[in-house]
Amino acid sequence: MIKKAILLLILGFGFMQVFSQEIKEEAVPSKCRTQIRNVFPTLLTGEGKVKWEKKSVNYKATLVGTKDFVLMDSISKILLVEQRVNPNSIPKPIIENLKLQYPDMDMTDLYMITDSKSITTYRATITTKPVFNDKYELISPKPIKK
Repeated sequence: MIKKAILLLILGFGFMQVFSQEIKEEAVPSKCRTQIRNVFPTLLTGEGKVKWEKKSVNYKATLVGTKDFVLMDSISKILLVEQRVNPNSIPKPIIENLKLQYPDMDMTDLYMITDSKSITTYRATITTKPVFNDKYELISPKPIKK
């Protein structure tokens, strides 16, 4: 059983490497290298560095030291941008909704995601401190009713 799990784990990592591979900046099309500076202006001042990955036929540029990234095709068309944002910079209804749904939450990360059609979504990483009664039922925070 353990041998099968290890084999599956090794195969899984090999599979991921086929579809996502770190590459040197020189291997990235020049249009993509130029475009990334428009998304991450700190690169213009030399303050930031980018880690490049080849994702199938696309290129992913991650700002080193962050989880911020840009996914673009080989002609530098931006397919997706994901950047960490300050909670004060997003629409208030989002924060209000999070507080309503998760009153005991601690927000650790908040990301703004913009796709190729300029549709913006937000992704929050939150933690809560669940409390269960002696019947193993969740009593706090209250389960979300759909």
